[in-house]
Amino acid sequence: MSEHLLEQTELGRSYLQTYRDAIAGKTDEEMLAAQTSWQQVFDKWNADVAAVKEEHPDYSQPQIDAMLGPCPWQPPVTPFAERRPYTLYEAMIRRVAPYTLAGVLWYQGEEDELNAVGYGELLRGLIAEWRATWHDNALPFLVVQLPQWIAEADAEHDPLRWPVLRDEQFAVARETPHANIVCAMGCGEFDNIHPVDKRTLGMRLGDTALHDVYGLQIPCASPELVDLQVSEGGGEMVVTFNHAQGLHWHGTTPDTMRAIADIAESTERKAGESGFEIAASADSEFVPAHARIEPRDDLGSDMRVVHLLSPEVPKPTHARHAWRSWGPAPLFNGDGLPAFPFTR
Repeated sequence: MSEHLLEQTELGRSYLQTYRDAIAGKTDEEMLAAQTSWQQVFDKWNADVAAVKEEHPDYSQPQIDAMLGPCPWQPPVTPFAERRPYTLYEAMIRRVAPYTLAGVLWYQGEEDELNAVGYGELLRGLIAEWRATWHDNALPFLVVQLPQWIAEADAEHDPLRWPVLRDEQFAVARETPHANIVCAMGCGEFDNIHPVDKRTLGMRLGDTALHDVYGLQIPCASPELVDLQVSEGGGEMVVTFNHAQGLHWHGTTPDTMRAIADIAESTERKAGESGFEIAASADSEFVPAHARIEPRDDLGSDMRVVHLLSPEVPKPTHARHAWRSWGPAPLFNGDGLPAFPFTR
């Protein structure tokens, strides 16, 4: 995004101010020396990691970090670093656009997690600015919703910032014309921000582009919440999904999903493994819920319902699904596409 556009949003201004404060009172010579020193440390760490992997190819990254120390990230903030605000737009977008594009695939958001609540405003602004830069108000934007991930240090007490950022991404994609979103549940790795499996998400993106931009009739829609009701008896929440033909359970978290090829024949999943949680009120604690997929003759062929219950919440009023940075998200449709997270 441009500096001008960042100035128009509260979160953008905070990023700019953080940058300006970081370089205040420093000379170019001082900042160049800091950049050079960091680069040497960073290059050595990467070389050492490569050497360890060569000698011990079975070592995990946490094992390597225990030997060498954590990755020396981030680089120092300077006016000539590629990571300063607005530099990517100025150097890599504005200077070369417009050229012919069929659309944009947007996969970003991890480093905005501390400001997840304001992410939607920035993403809306970016889409509008790029469309203006390309003189195309209908330029397609396909947004990748953040996959599953959590740092090992946060595993016991999930700060729940990634679910909020995913929700911001979902809202922007649904409210912006000529935009769509790809669900990345089932993708990602525990404590690895750069997951090895690129193919799964690449295929989902490719299919969505072929469908939305090129008009091919390829399945690309994930199950999505369309209705949430309390059951007639008041003891269950009834969740209705669209794009849900062939709704089934598969694995639990991405690591278990990759380890098995079959899908669960049972229509039920116990609490703690279903990915669903329920609560008695908007301000009460969510608890894991038992879930069962129910056939309904009165719904269209594309719709399915999931019933949720827990003895800890005899009269639930709220529900959520996959509302964790890393956790159970085993609900898929017959096309092998995971259900979008939600909270309501």
